[in-house]
Amino acid sequence: MTSKTYSAIPYGFEHKIITIEGDSNHGLPCFNIVGMAGKTVFESRERIRSALLNSGFFFPRDKIIVNLAPAELEKSGT
Repeated sequence: MTSKTYSAIPYGFEHKIITIEGDSNHGLPCFNIVGMAGKTVFESRERIRSALLNSGFFFPRDKIIVNLAPAELEKSGT
C-alpha cells in the first residue's frame, strides 16, 4: 500500500514543499524514515507509535517506510 501527501519545511526566510510517501509491505516488522531527515525527525518514530496506540489503533506489524522527498534538502524539526 502506498500513499502520498505534501508538507512544507522552513528554508531560510522561505519554505520548500516536500512530498511524504508512505509504503507498507509484508516483511520483518520495522518503521524507517528516509530522505535526509534530521535527528528530531527520527525521534518522531516513537511519538507516532505511541500516538497510534494511545488513540486506540494498532501499530501494524509490517515493514513501513516513509520517504521524505526531495532527498537533497535536510529535513529538521518535529
